[in-house]
Amino acid sequence: MAIFFQLTSREQILIITIDGLAGSGKSSVASAVAQRLGFIHLNSGLIYRTFAYFTLLSEHDLLDEDSVLASSINRKFDFTLKPSDLSTEFSVTGLEDVSFLHKRDIAQGASIVGTLPKVRAVSTDIQRSVANNNSVVLEGRDAGTVVFPNAEFKFYLSASVSERAIRRLREIYSDIEGTDKFNKLLSELVLELEERDNRDISREVSPHIIPEGSFEIVTDNFTFQEVVEAVISKVTPSLGNKV
Repeated sequence: MAIFFQLTSREQILIITIDGLAGSGKSSVASAVAQRLGFIHLNSGLIYRTFAYFTLLSEHDLLDEDSVLASSINRKFDFTLKPSDLSTEFSVTGLEDVSFLHKRDIAQGASIVGTLPKVRAVSTDIQRSVANNNSVVLEGRDAGTVVFPNAEFKFYLSASVSERAIRRLREIYSDIEGTDKFNKLLSELVLELEERDNRDISREVSPHIIPEGSFEIVTDNFTFQEVVEAVISKVTPSLGNKV
C-alpha cells in the first residue's frame, strides 16, 4: 500500500538519492520506495542506456562523444507517475518498446557512454529538469554527489561483487542455479561487474564515490523488502514537515 504524500509547491518538493555500483539493487529499491511514497522514480541508468541504444542503432562509436550526443540530444525523455498504481513510466521519442534498454549489450554500452563528460552533463540536466516540478527518488552512481549533492535524503547501497552477480543472474536464470551453465555465467558476470566498477570509480568526470552524508546499507544479508523498509523508515518521520 502506498504512503502517498501530495507535494505540490516548489518548496515542498523532496529529493531522495540512492547511489550504488552496478547490481547493488538501487534500481529495484528506488522503484519500490518511489511507488510507496507516490514519487517519481528517476532512473538515471535509462538515460545513459537510451544514449547507448541510439548510438549503437546508428552504428557509431560509443566513445565518439559528438555522435553519442547527436543520437539523442533532441529526444524527449519523460518520467511519468501513473495514477493507477503510482509506478513510474519511462518513455523517449523514437523508441516504442523501452524493454530494449534492458539488454546486456545496452547496459555495457551505457557504462561506456557514461564516461563521456558532455553526455554526463546532458544527463544531469535531464534529471534536474524532472525534479524541478516533482518529488523524486533518484538512483545512480553520482546521484548524491553531482546531480543532487544537497538532497534531503541520501542513501548508498553496497554489496559484494559476487552477491551482486548472483542477484542479477537469479532474475533471469533462477531455474538453472547450481548448474555448470549458471556457474559459468556467474564467473563471466563477476568479471564484467568488476570491469564496470573500475570504469565507474576511475572515470575522470563524476567518479563513483560514496556521497557525503549518505546512509549506507550493506545489503548482502538483507532481503529486498528489508532494504526498502530501511529506506522508508529513515524518510517517513521527516515527511510531516513537507506536507
